[in-house]
Amino acid sequence: MEFGSNFEIFEDDEFAVISINPEIFSLEVIYSATYTFLDKAYFIFEGDPEKEVSVKVKPKEDLDLEKLVYRIQNELVNYAVYIVQASRNQGVRNAIISRALQTNGVNFQKDDSEQDIEEEELIIEDEEGIAEAWSPEKEEDIDDFDEEDISKSWSPADEPDKSSENKIEIDQEKCISCGTCRTLAPESFQLDEDGRVVPVNQEVDENTEKAEKSCPVDAITIRDER
Repeated sequence: MEFGSNFEIFEDDEFAVISINPEIFSLEVIYSATYTFLDKAYFIFEGDPEKEVSVKVKPKEDLDLEKLVYRIQNELVNYAVYIVQASRNQGVRNAIISRALQTNGVNFQKDDSEQDIEEEELIIEDEEGIAEAWSPEKEEDIDDFDEEDISKSWSPADEPDKSSENKIEIDQEKCISCGTCRTLAPESFQLDEDGRVVPVNQEVDENTEKAEKSCPVDAITIRDER
């Protein structure tokens, strides 16, 4: 069998057909890989999901068909590896998500088969006592201030520009592609063509902030540019 024999390019009609073995790449992988290129091409699926799946690729614009086909096949490998990694990290990922949801008042029931994670491993030390409840003794360290002066000094110009957008950044050196951010905020995070997690927009909402707080390696930063 020669390399590249699993696809055929029809130059005159400007489309290509890729034949995919479902025993190598599942339908989930095939759908995920082609979804990445929805902005570049149209896709038509045919065949037997248990024997062979044929994917017709019709570019939306003038593109190198052969190059596009190879990029799609690379994306098949990318998502196949991602699913394997996600399966291996399922216990850790679910424990992190469970802790994040419980923090926000949502009950999350773990499966019996899920790997147990000691709760102590997810506790962050609070050396500065920031999370401690307020007490009258703490007020002794607060300087007196004049509420009247503060109200006089404020002006509408001091109001932050709410039209400015926050910027979402991902430290690729820290990111381990555990999938936590994509689970909590799928509308904000996706995989790029190189298999890296990237923000798909700069809109910050409640789910995006949960993803930032729940990242096990602190790879996500929401920077307020105001």
